[in-house]
Amino acid sequence: MKLKIDDIRIDPTIQVRESLDRDLIAVYQETFEQLPPILVMKMNGKLTLADGWHRLSAARELGHTSIEASVVQGDRARAIAAAVVSNCRHGNPLTMRERREGIRRLSKLKWKQQEIARQMGVAQQTVSGVINASALERRFTISGKIDPKRRHSVLEAISTVKKPAQQEKLIEAAAKREWTSEQAQQAARNIGSEYVPDEHKADLLKGKSDPLVYTDEGEARVPAATLDRSIAHAKKNSARLAFLDILKLTNRFTPQQVVEQTKPRDLDRLDEECERLQAYFGRVSDEVKSLRKLRVVS
Repeated sequence: MKLKIDDIRIDPTIQVRESLDRDLIAVYQETFEQLPPILVMKMNGKLTLADGWHRLSAARELGHTSIEASVVQGDRARAIAAAVVSNCRHGNPLTMRERREGIRRLSKLKWKQQEIARQMGVAQQTVSGVINASALERRFTISGKIDPKRRHSVLEAISTVKKPAQQEKLIEAAAKREWTSEQAQQAARNIGSEYVPDEHKADLLKGKSDPLVYTDEGEARVPAATLDRSIAHAKKNSARLAFLDILKLTNRFTPQQVVEQTKPRDLDRLDEECERLQAYFGRVSDEVKSLRKLRVVS
């Protein structure tokens, strides 16, 4: 049926898209006659747009005063659900932020996670991650601690940790050390891993260390961000701090663990590196002894 455009109300709190796409409106103007009807929800006697924001905008810009629409009786909850689900099935794909907001809205309407995933065409793991991250935001004071651009992905990673006390500490650590979402994921894995030493887990929760990275073969490696931090210390005339940071990393594993996690083909290289480090530490020790002698003489 045809509806007058001026009679259709647009409620921003129902629309899941954050803004209009000018390029899409232009495309819709060129193909306007082939477009399907917009969806309008009749609520309390008022006509409210549920789906078709871009089509409605294209009609206005073409100078139309009316538009073809499907009108159904409903309420606010039904309109919100229709806006989310419909925008997952046509038009431009939802952005990451819009998709997360859609998941949150359907969750508030008491939809089950399986149904949200099915209707939105996303993995159930994605749905649970968004819901769990939102729960963390409600439980703890997050605002101002983590950069908004990476906040949700960081919280999604931390939400996989089971104990709330550890979740809160990891949030503080992520803010303090400015973890990326990848680092937050590694930190969560470190906390749940039986192979990571308890000392390192404690330092993670205190925000004193970055997570260790595990390869597909189960080998533990120091993440590049941690090494970059140590190098940054050195560049700021804090070579001693960088040196101590590296020493802390060497204490995370016993010699037996280091050897067991080394592939047979890499044993010779490991032996060479050990000899190099032994010589380096020996030179550092000699420098310390020489400095002590100079201080005694002076």
